[in-house]
Amino acid sequence: MHASTGTRRRRVVTALVAIASLAPIAGVASGALVAPPAGASLPLPVITTVAGNGTYGSSGNGGPATSAEISDAFGITTDPSGNVLLADSANGTVRMVAATTCASSCAYGLPATVAGDVYVVAGGGSSTPSTTPQAATQVALQFPDGLAVTSGGDVVIADQGGPAVDLLEEHACSGSCPYGLTSETPGDLVVLAGLGTGSLPSSTPAPGTSLTLNSPTAVTVDPAGDIVDAEYQGYGQNFGGALVFIAAGSCGSGCPWGVPSSTAAGDAVLLAGGGATMPSSTPTPAAGAMFGFLNGVTDTPQGNLVVSGASALGPSTARIPFPSFSFLFLVSGSPCASSCPYGAPSFGANQVLTVAGGGATALATATPSVALGSWNMDRAYGVASDPAGNLLVALDAGNTVAEVPVSSCPPDTCPMVPGGIASGTAALVAGTGAAGFSGDGGPAIDAELQGPTAIATSGYAHAYIVDTANLRVRELVGTLPPPPVSPLGYWVATAAGDVYPFGSASSYGGTTSLHLNGPIVGMAPELGGMGYWLAGSDGGVFAFGSARFEGSLVSKAIHPATPVVGIASTSLTGYLLATSSGDVYPFGTATSYGTTTGLHLNEPIVSVASVSGGYYLAASDGGVFAFGSARFEGSLVSRGIHPSSPVVAITATSTDGYLLSTANGQVYAFGSAVDHGNTTALRLDGPIVGMASIGGGSGYVMAGSDGGVFAFGSLPFRGSLVSEAIKPATPVTAVAVRLPPV
Repeated sequence: MHASTGTRRRRVVTALVAIASLAPIAGVASGALVAPPAGASLPLPVITTVAGNGTYGSSGNGGPATSAEISDAFGITTDPSGNVLLADSANGTVRMVAATTCASSCAYGLPATVAGDVYVVAGGGSSTPSTTPQAATQVALQFPDGLAVTSGGDVVIADQGGPAVDLLEEHACSGSCPYGLTSETPGDLVVLAGLGTGSLPSSTPAPGTSLTLNSPTAVTVDPAGDIVDAEYQGYGQNFGGALVFIAAGSCGSGCPWGVPSSTAAGDAVLLAGGGATMPSSTPTPAAGAMFGFLNGVTDTPQGNLVVSGASALGPSTARIPFPSFSFLFLVSGSPCASSCPYGAPSFGANQVLTVAGGGATALATATPSVALGSWNMDRAYGVASDPAGNLLVALDAGNTVAEVPVSSCPPDTCPMVPGGIASGTAALVAGTGAAGFSGDGGPAIDAELQGPTAIATSGYAHAYIVDTANLRVRELVGTLPPPPVSPLGYWVATAAGDVYPFGSASSYGGTTSLHLNGPIVGMAPELGGMGYWLAGSDGGVFAFGSARFEGSLVSKAIHPATPVVGIASTSLTGYLLATSSGDVYPFGTATSYGTTTGLHLNEPIVSVASVSGGYYLAASDGGVFAFGSARFEGSLVSRGIHPSSPVVAITATSTDGYLLSTANGQVYAFGSAVDHGNTTALRLDGPIVGMASIGGGSGYVMAGSDGGVFAFGSLPFRGSLVSEAIKPATPVTAVAVRLPPV
């Protein structure tokens, strides 16, 4: 059944309050940070306004976002470039607050942008959305509600009034594009699901455009680009909400959340909802779940979905056995035996359970936290996960925003709750609970909000709130804790994307729940010490923790002539991919200084290492190639050395020093680098596959394919898969050292 105007989210009755102060989208100056709470040294998060002047309307496009009018808005997201995208629902548009000034060929087909100004990027036209791409601003969107961004920067739009799920295209593609599309052009919009003549989605895959959707209200995108649409209502005997999966590509046996292996690119499948079992704290199969209204959905780094919504609806109050209608539901992607997210009990794959809500206790500023099962959630709407899996929840009726930690946060470890928070509890991070508008420039916990309905995270300490009844977008900025420098730590990663941390390193997720088109071949640390990137042989890049996704060969539809063999981080927001023929691809702030593709290589490139302003490539015969500021200090080839086993890795210690490692663990030092030892005297159960050093080259680690780790110099041994008797399902392929912050 199609959603009618009456099934959409309520229009908010607005109380207008004068603006006290406004801040640019760039964020809050450090001088605005406030005193820390008791028992902590980090300051409380600060709130400001970045869009909206408090007046209902649609004016202001092309000018400062803080001077623009906004209508009832219910969706928000950020893209990889830092632009903020707002679903201005009652105006039927998607608007963008530009992060940077651009003179030409700008985001989403815009001719030019000015940082901090607002622009319409979709909707506002008169054309009917179609499966044939057309200019997004010529299309008439009915009630754009939820928004999400793919790794390539495309914007997924849940148009509740369509009802349809649309794609606002940002990156160009020709040929085999995601979702079964034949091409993509920046600035175009195309329907991915809905507006068909068929039935509602079912457990049998079918092309999304052949089906009818009921009420798309929120969307999320997993690292593989698959979309999950939270349908507000319309499924099953109770006419409740549901989750619909829309495939980016054919996933075969690697489909997440129990999606059938026959699912093809562009197909839609019913994941959960429309069943007969109300979720509870006891896990049950997701396919049989019966929800009430669903309001929000987010995917988490652990490969799970978290959904905000209501308990099952029905004619009898006996079917609503909780004092609160609002819950957070977890839909599991993989099993968890112990220490599960959000204090949940153990669960299996493709199960659903409630992790918060159903209680009678409301959060208040005077209450540091409340147990999730006792929490009256004050009508939970939007929900968003940060890079670690911590959740921010917009509580519409409570006029507040709360955090639910993925695990316990001691003081000064969670930027949004610097005083600390225990697993299995929730705490307020913004809003006093009183409806109003105040507090800009000060602690978010002392500010007034009015009917917040959507939230988007942009890293650990940064979020945007749709303050719906105030007709504004508010920015929430916390302070990242400095990562400890000692004791040192490191990670090893497998071909399947399992990540194992040792020492001070933490695991922020892996790719084991995803269908990989090529094995993981490289790993690079985020230079702040709180995240990492994984790279696949096909050029896929996966960002975890505070590492930002800046694009990949897959997202850019680039098909390299030879496989990707390594990844190297160049800054907090930049990295390089290198192929076996020596092609180098920069992303984010990284720069390409040259390649070996014009040279005759005796053996393939096997590794890449970056330095400030340059990088090195190494071939399996020991050839070394220096680019940018990196200085060539010799190679095995130039020295006439023929190693007994192939070179497998290069690690840079400075712009004039680097180390080569071979498969049997021989180490060769060049320039200012120092050889601190090797494994040639040891019997290796698996060949050496990777090497990583700490700054200055005072120490390094090597990793074997069996998960053995060997530490030399000042980098201490902190454990290995072998020492912990862990046998990975696939071989170890990479190692990375957790670096101190830059």
